[in-house]
Amino acid sequence: MKSNRIFVSLLFILFLSGIVMAAENATREDALNSISSSENVLQKAISVKLPIKYINDSLAEQNRVYLSAKYAEVLRDQTTTFQEQKAAKDALGLVNWQSITYSDVVVIGNRVSARYNEMLNDLDLMLSLEIQVEGYRNKGLSVSVVEGAIADARTAFYDERLDDFNVTISRARDALETQRQSTSTLSVLRTGTVSVFQRYWWELIILVVILIGLAMFAVKRIRIHNLRRRIKKMKAEAVVLVDLTKKAQEERFNAGTLSALVYNTRVSKYQARMNSIKEELPVLEAALRKDLKSRFGK
Repeated sequence: MKSNRIFVSLLFILFLSGIVMAAENATREDALNSISSSENVLQKAISVKLPIKYINDSLAEQNRVYLSAKYAEVLRDQTTTFQEQKAAKDALGLVNWQSITYSDVVVIGNRVSARYNEMLNDLDLMLSLEIQVEGYRNKGLSVSVVEGAIADARTAFYDERLDDFNVTISRARDALETQRQSTSTLSVLRTGTVSVFQRYWWELIILVVILIGLAMFAVKRIRIHNLRRRIKKMKAEAVVLVDLTKKAQEERFNAGTLSALVYNTRVSKYQARMNSIKEELPVLEAALRKDLKSRFGK
């Protein structure tokens, strides 16, 4: 596999070298053909709704460089007239015409073709990711992170911000891969759970019954414990209320330190609470006896 990649890379390098060598020896006809090819690329880009700013700018540059190369060719040709030479120099102005050739036009055309193919590949990648996202969405999975990254990549693509596009599309691919791995993990767990239940269903049912029994036992034990605590607390409170009532009577009738109003208020409050305890305590004791009987069978 590694050797195949190296071989493909070498072929690509040789191909690029051939383009460069061909561009270095370009003629006027080659330059015109390159401009025509760029115009065709522009039309194809428009037809498939690709962004065309780079192609438009490059085509305009091609035409400018072609004219400069044409004037430079006049200046290099010793057979041209003085008037032709002067017109060419006037047109070029301060441009360093010695370094301008038709090859420059061809090089720009090659960049236009490469950019067009790159945009097609990028568009195909976005569409592929969107199709995968649609599949996950139809399964009821959350893909909002991936959708957000793809939306950012699409904006960068049509704004012709290549660096931003590469960053955001990589983020979308990473997010989609994470989603794929999570889905695979959940699928494996779900399949494993079903397989375990199918294989050990009888043992699992017994285990569930045992757990339910233990839970019921624990609940009843906690209920008995709470009933005992409440009963004990109420009995202790009843003793305290009796003592408080006696103390109020002593302070009212023996010491004379309580007024009739305060005495009556306190005693009424104590008596109301005592009546409440007398009503609740038998109910709680009956519930405790019932639970103890069902627990110990007596």
